[in-house]
Amino acid sequence: GYFFAHTFACVSFAHGWEPKQEGSRRLDIKDADGHYFVRDMIDVAEHQGQGVVSYIWGKPGTDEKVRKISYVKAFAPWGILIGTGAYTDDIDAAIWQVVERLALAVGLLGCFDLLRRRRLVRPGTRGGREGQGRE
Repeated sequence: GYFFAHTFACVSFAHGWEPKQEGSRRLDIKDADGHYFVRDMIDVAEHQGQGVVSYIWGKPGTDEKVRKISYVKAFAPWGILIGTGAYTDDIDAAIWQVVERLALAVGLLGCFDLLRRRRLVRPGTRGGREGQGRE
């Protein structure tokens, strides 16, 4: 990830991924759906102090346009917002990785438990002790 900053006048103040954006006016920048997301970021920062903005944006290093969620926070003394974001496909992939690992762990525990029970309880025994419980 990277950080970015915009002035409340919609000028790029800093950009961790594309420094060439710095100093450019971002008022008319639209996402892939035609949404003025920088305006939303400024609105959220100015009126709420901080918040989340969702938009469709190009993923660095690819030609892909994917949903991105950015968190922005106002820094009023300088009249800027500072933000960072995450692509939802990366979040989804991380969640599924955790789900897969949990499923594997539960499956392995179930197998170990089944093996343990089969070793302790055999036909003609109670509780795994030979000779007890027979009449």
